[in-house]
Amino acid sequence: MRGLTGLLVMLFVLVLAGSAIADEWVTGVVDSEGSTGWFSSLALDSSGNPHISYGDGTNTNLEFARWDGSDWQIETVDTDGDVGRYTSLALDSSGNPHISYQNWSTYDLKYTRWDGSHWQIDIVDSGGDVGFFTSLALDSSDAPHISYRDYTNEGLKYAWYGDDSGIKSVELTTQLEDEGVLLSWSIVGDESATVSVLRGLTQNGSVDISGELSGSATSWLDVSAEAGVEYAYWLEVTELDGTVSCFGPSEVVVQGAISELTLRDPYPNPASDSLTISYELATNGSVGLSVYDLSGRLVETLVSGEQTAGRHSVSWDSSTLAMATGVYLIRLEAAGEAITKRAVISR
Repeated sequence: MRGLTGLLVMLFVLVLAGSAIADEWVTGVVDSEGSTGWFSSLALDSSGNPHISYGDGTNTNLEFARWDGSDWQIETVDTDGDVGRYTSLALDSSGNPHISYQNWSTYDLKYTRWDGSHWQIDIVDSGGDVGFFTSLALDSSDAPHISYRDYTNEGLKYAWYGDDSGIKSVELTTQLEDEGVLLSWSIVGDESATVSVLRGLTQNGSVDISGELSGSATSWLDVSAEAGVEYAYWLEVTELDGTVSCFGPSEVVVQGAISELTLRDPYPNPASDSLTISYELATNGSVGLSVYDLSGRLVETLVSGEQTAGRHSVSWDSSTLAMATGVYLIRLEAAGEAITKRAVISR
């Protein structure tokens, strides 16, 4: 009889347990010390045990709790500032916790991980009001990746930790020259194996017009560009490991033949030190480009001599002359004509 009673009790418990698992939410208190439980994030380990990161509002600390199978083990992770906001938790392949979160005192994005004996804490981003609404994930190598809100720049940001090799970015620019379109680029990251210049209306419709160039190349001249046509250029970069990436576009309209003497407005204007003066010559001949003050006194001669027809530019560094703030006249003389533009120097 005692054995049967024990069996009935066991069955009753199993039925209740099954009913709770299938049909009911079971709740329990993890931490009730002060105003706690802010911005919590949950992860389950390989045994199904819960791990939780959260903020302690009373002490403004980052807290971590884990269920060890019989009780909650709670520890304080970070006390440096008003931390523990917008936490996101992930467990690595060894079951160790990684947490991204914000320091509300400084609006920094922070990250911490348990290395088996200590919490390792890093400041990931301190460039403005960042670290809002963090979301953390670990890749196959257990390296952290974090997305978060940057309120300063009103945007979404992404941070990751790992191998920093390879090409990170390419800045590609185009400039009209007498002989064609000059493409220039700068590559941030490891040196590439080869680069190629592509041209077309769209990236998918572009064609290689340069062939393979050395990975150390920084410019290439497109002499086949036709006047009056709009072009878009891309730079195709092949890394040493064979990875191919395409950067661009940089767009330009190739101007037609120069028919008259032209002096462009100086840039920047006003200028504090140096400015660029661009002009166009319709014919070969003698050219004079000079700077005068408003009284008509010659301040500096920038160009004096023979030049070929086409587009030209000169940089004028006014800081070397200790010039006073004011208005100056840029005068271009060529082919019996003269054009004047105003430039403002503001210290």
